[in-house]
Amino acid sequence: MLSTANTFSGQDSNRRQICRSYDGGLNWSSLYVETTALNFFSQPVLSPEGTLIMGVSRHTIWRSTDWGQTWLVIDDLPFRVGRFEAAGEGRFYCATSGTSQLPATISRSTDDGLTWEVIWTDSLHVGRSFFFSDMEFTDPLSGWLSGDDDWMMRTTDGGDSWETVPLPVPGYEIHSLSFLDSTLGWGIDPGVVTPTRIYRWGTSGDAPEAGRSGSLPQNLFLESVYPNPFNGTTNIRVHLARSSTVTATIYDLLGRPAEVLLNQPLGMGQHQLQWKGSGYATGVYFLHLEDGTHTITSKLLLVR
Repeated sequence: MLSTANTFSGQDSNRRQICRSYDGGLNWSSLYVETTALNFFSQPVLSPEGTLIMGVSRHTIWRSTDWGQTWLVIDDLPFRVGRFEAAGEGRFYCATSGTSQLPATISRSTDDGLTWEVIWTDSLHVGRSFFFSDMEFTDPLSGWLSGDDDWMMRTTDGGDSWETVPLPVPGYEIHSLSFLDSTLGWGIDPGVVTPTRIYRWGTSGDAPEAGRSGSLPQNLFLESVYPNPFNGTTNIRVHLARSSTVTATIYDLLGRPAEVLLNQPLGMGQHQLQWKGSGYATGVYFLHLEDGTHTITSKLLLVR
């Protein structure tokens, strides 16, 4: 886990630093400290392959392949630094909000962040500010981007084309996106002066819907995976509302089963599992939980 910090006042004014944690954020060590007039423009984004990308100025990013120990400077970018997202298979995306002088843009790298191109330029909001609030890719080709003015876009071809998706309730906007996969996801409108709304996207009917009331899964819950990322053992805590047979399987990035952690009846209540990553290579893995009715998938990052 990496984080950046900018200090704007006091004796450490104009200091920026990069910090790293190996225990889920309980303890932090400083990797880099610099006193400068510039500030970090974005938090680090980690790709499934282990590459870190971070915006450090308006047209400059840093790239690391050793968990932040060393950084490669990539400057003179053809876009202004904005919100980054890693999509896997060497793909990164950057969404830059618009100003009254410059339009919003979407940029893409297909070579693990080394080179970039602008793939979309906003033509609708030219001449005024336009804000992108969130972006998420569920795989290298399927991505979503939300903004103000009821703006929602998606791509199914890795950013070569984008389509706008209208929200069912005019006048609202989604600030936070979360997708299970390319067929199912949720968005939250925090409702500053209006009621908070939860939207759900589903491929049935191919249209999002506003959630007036929601219900949690009735039986199987994944309470926590800690630490994650991890370099030894990670603890998995699940909760059952009623007794049932639970299967817990670890899959690698290619969808191949790596290890079955559990396949047996469990009683109602909380249960803790462990996965010891010894013998496995550094990379992304997936925990798949199933109780016969519900399934839950969670991403794990093993660091050697």
